[in-house]
Amino acid sequence: MSDLNTGTAHAKCMTAGEHICQDPSGRPCIEWPCPNPAGTWWGPLWCPEHDKERLDRISASFDSIRASFRRASTTGSEQ
Repeated sequence: MSDLNTGTAHAKCMTAGEHICQDPSGRPCIEWPCPNPAGTWWGPLWCPEHDKERLDRISASFDSIRASFRRASTTGSEQ
């Protein structure tokens, strides 16, 4: 299990060993074969651990896009 208190998503999500962002949707996590209940404030289809992984991937993609725009603006060309 990943540490939900590190990275960009779900920062400070664990309090006294429980997910404070958990809002169970009544469904299992969409990441097969994860047996954990789905439902967070950010995604009703993922358990907190998999939702953190998903949101961290999205953040990394935005960081890459931002870096590409910065390179393009300093060189005066599109990347």
